Amino acid sequence: GLINIHRGIKKELKLKIINEILGK
Repeated sequence: GLINIHRGIKKELKLKIINEILGK
């Protein structure tokens, strides 16, 4: 439940950061 949600947020955050770095 809560752990899975936390993991999902972490994954999305990682993808966002990677996309921002690659986008620049």
